[in-house]
Amino acid sequence: MLVPLERSAVPTPTPEPDLLRKPRASSSGRIIVETEDGVALDTEYGTLHWDIGRTTVESAAPDPARDETVRAWYRATMAYLEREEQFAYVVPHLNAGLRLLPGDAHLLFYAGAMHEAFASASVQAAARALESRSDLRSEVGSVEPELEAIAKKLKSSM
Repeated sequence: MLVPLERSAVPTPTPEPDLLRKPRASSSGRIIVETEDGVALDTEYGTLHWDIGRTTVESAAPDPARDETVRAWYRATMAYLEREEQFAYVVPHLNAGLRLLPGDAHLLFYAGAMHEAFASASVQAAARALESRSDLRSEVGSVEPELEAIAKKLKSSM
């Protein structure tokens, strides 16, 4: 989290067909598409760091769901991932956090923020640009389902 991502000050959009080259090999299976203002710029394979972190904190004894450090870790890391717009990691991280801490108000807030971001014009434009790729699956739904997901999560927590 403390190492800044390497991003150029002014990215130059690449035509979509040339952009989505085969990324370097990785064991995570997650492909990350870097975007800027709705334009897909580059792809790379994701890492396993967040998966390893979740496995570690969820092994807290005697019960990770009652451990305040685990709760604080999920809240802090979700805030970081959303601030950095690391959406490829937000979805699995948030799902794991809500499985462990289903009524946590902070995580539910982050869930709403995630779905709101996914419904934004720039994220929707990037997701639409990827629809032609049969080898990629986006976590982003269309606008209406993303906004409806916020209400569903809130209702299920009450």
